[in-house]
Amino acid sequence: MKAAATHKDPAVRKRAFIDYFERFAEFPSYLFDNEVKIDDRLFETMQDLLKDSETTKEMHKGIEALLGRLPS
Repeated sequence: MKAAATHKDPAVRKRAFIDYFERFAEFPSYLFDNEVKIDDRLFETMQDLLKDSETTKEMHKGIEALLGRLPS
């Protein structure tokens, strides 16, 4: 999971996040170092999901919750 979620290819990361959300109804932010600021790869993946017309309302809520609890 970590290899896919942190992959350099944004499409691989996006698919990993979708798969994880479908299994656990949350996003795996713990795979990234978000102590000081949100990891760039994580932020980019969340933005990609927000822009995707196929992203469900539940995923949008999950993204909002995740971004709300991480440093900006």
